[in-house]
Amino acid sequence: MNWELVAQNVGMFFVGSGFLTTLIYFLLRTLLKKDIEKFKHDLNRVAFEHQVKFESLHQKRADVIAELYGYIVESERATTDFLSPVGMASDYFDNISSDTYKKQKSEVALRATVELIFFFDKHKIYLSDDLCNKIDKFISELSGPTIDCSSFFDVPESNQVLIKEKCIVWRDAYKRVASDIPLARKALEDEFRKIIGMSDKT
Repeated sequence: MNWELVAQNVGMFFVGSGFLTTLIYFLLRTLLKKDIEKFKHDLNRVAFEHQVKFESLHQKRADVIAELYGYIVESERATTDFLSPVGMASDYFDNISSDTYKKQKSEVALRATVELIFFFDKHKIYLSDDLCNKIDKFISELSGPTIDCSSFFDVPESNQVLIKEKCIVWRDAYKRVASDIPLARKALEDEFRKIIGMSDKT
């Protein structure tokens, strides 16, 4: 047996194996690098798409909240105007019957509240369940006094018992709206600010 030839063959085998291993290593590394780059690119693209969707959703929520808040303010303003005792006194100076004047104000208040309800119902999906419950409660507290007082239209002046009850109900309704509603609206404002990222605490 020729040991020199065996050594030469073994050496060539190791050199060939080393070369082949190195070649395989570089090929795999190149392929993996391309795959990693493609994966990074795909990941960045997906992240960008999600970012755009998130920003679009956030903008939509902000738009809904801004418009919803406008409906809340209009509804509160119309209800306060309807229930205000100042309006009851001023209508006498204008020679308009108190009930006629207040019926007009009642219609404006109820219309504003109905518009708020319709808008809110169509856009609830953008708000949390907790916030929706708070808005439902706000609407109920706002519309209740209007409905209570509207039932006292056309009370005959001769019925002093009903006139007295009307004054008590009207006064209590105005107090509720003047004291409770601004607090409820402030709580909603705070929730809205948190959602759109404008909370004082952030």
